Amino acid sequence: MNHSSFLRFGLWAALLAFTLLVWRFQFLCDDAYISFRYAYNLAAGHGAVFNLDAVPPVEGYTEFLWVVLLAVIHRLNLDPEVLSQAMTALAGAILVIRVHQSARRQFGQSPLAVQITTWLCATCVPLAVWSTSGMGTMLFVLACFLTLDYLVGHPSGPKLACACIAGAVAVLVRADGAYWIAYVGTAGFALASLRRDRGLARASVRLSLSCLVVFALHTLWRWNYYGDWLPNTARVKLGVNSFTLMRGAHYAGSFALIFPGLFVAFLATPFMGARRLPGAAWVAWGSVPLMVAYVIFTGGDFMCYGRFLLPCLPPLFLAFGHGLALHLEPGRSGVARNGWLACGVAIGLIGLVPAWNQACTPTGWLESMAYRFNARKPDGSPLIRTEREQWVAMRDRALEWKQVGRAVALHTDRKDSIVADSIGALGYFSQRRLYDEFGLVSPEILTAIRPEIPTEAERRSPGHDRQVHATWFMGAKPTWLQARMLIPGEPTPQGIRPNYDRVIYLDSDQGFEPGSRLLLVAAKL
Repeated sequence: MNHSSFLRFGLWAALLAFTLLVWRFQFLCDDAYISFRYAYNLAAGHGAVFNLDAVPPVEGYTEFLWVVLLAVIHRLNLDPEVLSQAMTALAGAILVIRVHQSARRQFGQSPLAVQITTWLCATCVPLAVWSTSGMGTMLFVLACFLTLDYLVGHPSGPKLACACIAGAVAVLVRADGAYWIAYVGTAGFALASLRRDRGLARASVRLSLSCLVVFALHTLWRWNYYGDWLPNTARVKLGVNSFTLMRGAHYAGSFALIFPGLFVAFLATPFMGARRLPGAAWVAWGSVPLMVAYVIFTGGDFMCYGRFLLPCLPPLFLAFGHGLALHLEPGRSGVARNGWLACGVAIGLIGLVPAWNQACTPTGWLESMAYRFNARKPDGSPLIRTEREQWVAMRDRALEWKQVGRAVALHTDRKDSIVADSIGALGYFSQRRLYDEFGLVSPEILTAIRPEIPTEAERRSPGHDRQVHATWFMGAKPTWLQARMLIPGEPTPQGIRPNYDRVIYLDSDQGFEPGSRLLLVAAKL
């Protein structure tokens, strides 16, 4: 088998492995339904709003371009649940292909290094997990990688037009995409200075300026439409103090413990031939500390499998692949060559362990890096879940709130309003006016609660620092303080007021589990 056939076969095998992982972790995140509701209202002509009566409207999402794409899907009367997953899975598959192509382009003289790089990307569990979430995460990761690759990943020189398009997509998909572009432009210019490459320097500046224009125009539109320079999500979730910085550091440290192979790849790359590594490898490698600094500053994320760190993983695989290519090229001694080959394979295999609810490091180490505090043990200490367990919890919670939303739509009046702590699927399927306990679409909470350094018992998971009790909204006169599902066999809670609260038995013919009930707690004291 010649090199071309060998690489082609390896790519198809890698795509098959990626598909199997994506299928294993197929799920829709509850936060995806927030974007679905904004998109539904946008397609219906109401604008990019969550609650139709909100004046001014509130930007309770972080993925502008993703909402626009979903609005097109709604406008075409297509199913956003299905197509959002199809689009993100496609983005993931394209990412694997582009990493493979970039590896062939940059160190194709070592087919084994190309194959290992491709397989590291294809079998990366976090990338597979977020390829069906219904969120724009994988589109963002793909855009970030393409921006970097088009600027410094082509030996013939930058592909400026493509880099600018990819950079604009990154800026528009996520509000923090400008942070990535700032790094790519700066690193590209620094590399150009070292090489004395005027073409790369000009391309880096033009990329930065073009994305700055896109960012500025989008920010001006945000100010004109929402009356704010920042998304409300950023104001709700950000609050820098010693606790949030510690929590962000634990987020990064926990990821390194869960995926020690990636940590080893990052540490090993500079020692695999620092003087011979090309500048593109160093730019790719430098994206890792960039994203670590970002998660520390933002305080991390409560979701599973290191979502915030995903953009730096494909560049890390390429940087490590560059190092492998130096040791796997023809003429190297058999012992050293086989040792580095075994190292690359081991990193890939170790990375698969968390897909099966296992950990490569002691539980005590993970407990020392706790950053999720919402779920607790009976003694009050944080409940340490594996990433797989956190994924299951997120999947099941989204399915539960989907059923609640459907039940609310069937058994309440369209003019009713509800206080909720999870607004995604409930909001999308019910289409009722929601008051959000965490403030994503209820910005009045921002002025009512200012985060302070919490005590041990008051610590919350990332993104959950601000929360009010449902009764806090009594002045707004909501119809219901709570809507939740009672599963079959679950006793009806004590204190139900017959004249106010409602317990509704749901019809199995309408897709509800036999014996399930909808509990509605009235906002009347």
